[in-house]
Amino acid sequence: PLGISFFSWVTIKLGWGDQPTGTTISQIIGIGVLAGIGFTMSIFITNLAFAGGRDTIIHTISCALGYLAAHPEALEYLRADPKRITLASEEFFRVFMPLTHIGRVCPEATEVNGVTVKAGDRISLCWASANLDAQAFDAPDEVRLDRKPNPHLAFGFGAHLCMGAAHARLMLRTLLQKCTERVAGIQVLAAKERVETEARYQRALGYESLTVKLSPRARGEAVGDGAIPTIPLNLIAPFLNEAVVLNDDELA
Repeated sequence: PLGISFFSWVTIKLGWGDQPTGTTISQIIGIGVLAGIGFTMSIFITNLAFAGGRDTIIHTISCALGYLAAHPEALEYLRADPKRITLASEEFFRVFMPLTHIGRVCPEATEVNGVTVKAGDRISLCWASANLDAQAFDAPDEVRLDRKPNPHLAFGFGAHLCMGAAHARLMLRTLLQKCTERVAGIQVLAAKERVETEARYQRALGYESLTVKLSPRARGEAVGDGAIPTIPLNLIAPFLNEAVVLNDDELA
């Protein structure tokens, strides 16, 4: 239904023929059309980009809020020095990996860890496993907000690096910054875990739904080297439907 709705929306709203209108979505579709792959296939590719940039950041943000609620000392740790937010956000991306795996077609015959892969074979790149690889990470099951280096693959790698990586990083860092500035504590009011169940394993995968309460800090209370700004707060984008938080008026 989401794909059909998205297709209908694009068809109705972006009736620009062969020329893009300037929006990000129309630019992507326009490049595809001008490259000769056709309007329908261009919309299909754009839909993948849209879906890939929605559920992933929703998952990471809701998991980060849930973690800060369960570990109030982590919020105080970030509040003591907001410069720690950069490393902390990367650790949240590593641990709260929204994708278990993604399929790829091998272009040529090769061997991976003793397993022969023929040209044209479909293989699975297990992002979640890579981010918990003990050969790459010390104590991979632990959340270490000061982890450095942190060569996680939450956004892919190389030519397949997520094109929304910079945006996702900005969103999570901004959220954490605003929490350190304006939020005294986070309380989980209701949570329904999402569990991925397969024949050989079960993996907790964030939340089906998460409702939290944000307790406000006193205005002017120090944060790191400064004081809390008295600017409006938009903690989470309107499309974030996995985490329900108090609005700005309730935080004022």
